[in-house]
Amino acid sequence: MNGAAFDLFTLCLLLTLTILLPAIGVWDYRRLMQRLREDRDNARLEAYLWTIGLQWTLTLGFLGWWFLLGGELAPLRLVPAAEGLQWLIIGAGVAACALILLQMAAVLRSPEKLDEVRRQAGDMCGIAPQSTKEKRVFALLAITAGICEEILFRGLLMAALAEVAGTWPAVVLSTAIFGLGHAYQGWKGIGKTAAAGLVMALLAVGSGSLFVPILLHAVGDLTSGHMLGKASRGVPLRQDA
Repeated sequence: MNGAAFDLFTLCLLLTLTILLPAIGVWDYRRLMQRLREDRDNARLEAYLWTIGLQWTLTLGFLGWWFLLGGELAPLRLVPAAEGLQWLIIGAGVAACALILLQMAAVLRSPEKLDEVRRQAGDMCGIAPQSTKEKRVFALLAITAGICEEILFRGLLMAALAEVAGTWPAVVLSTAIFGLGHAYQGWKGIGKTAAAGLVMALLAVGSGSLFVPILLHAVGDLTSGHMLGKASRGVPLRQDA
C-alpha cells in the first residue's frame, strides 16, 4: 500500500470520525428534538433514514478507498476464521448477546425498571421509536449501526491506526474516537459508548473477527431502543429539551 496515499486515507478517516461525524450527530439530534417539539410528522422516521443513509455512504466509501489502495479483508478482521482461544472469546460474545436479551425481557416485565430506564435516559427518550413503523425502521438503524460502526471504528480505523501505532494504542484511540462520535448524548453518553466501544474492540482483537462485535452491537442497540421506546411511551417531550 502506497505510504503517502495511506497517510491521506488515515487523515481523512480520522477527520471524518473525530470531527465531521460528531458534529453531524449533534446537529441531527438537535434538529430531531426541535421537530418533535413542533409535532412534525415522521420526524423520527426521517432522522432514522438519514442516519442509515449516512452510515452506509461513509462505510462503503471508505471501504472502497481501502480496497483501491490495495488493502485486504484480513486487517479489517472481516475474514471468518478462528482457532483455539478465539473460540472462547466468540462464545463469550454470543453469551453476552443472550444476557442482553434476558435483561431486556426482565426490564419489559417490570414497571419499576422501565421507570428507571426512563429516568436514566432523560432527554434521549425523544429518539426512541413509538409507532410500529418507527420500530421497524429503528431495527434497520440498529442493524446498520452494528455493521457500519464496527467496520468504520473497529475495522478501518483500528487497522489504519495499527499501521502507525500498533494494535493496543489503536484500540485505545479508536475507543476514544468512538465515544466522541456520540457527543450528542452528552458527557455521560460519551463515557458509556466509549466503554461499550472498548468491549467491542477487545472482542474484535480477541476473536480475530468483527462478526461477534457486529452481532453484539446490533443486539445492544435493538434492545436499548425497544426498552426505551416502551419506557417513554406516552411521556411528553420536555419543551426545553
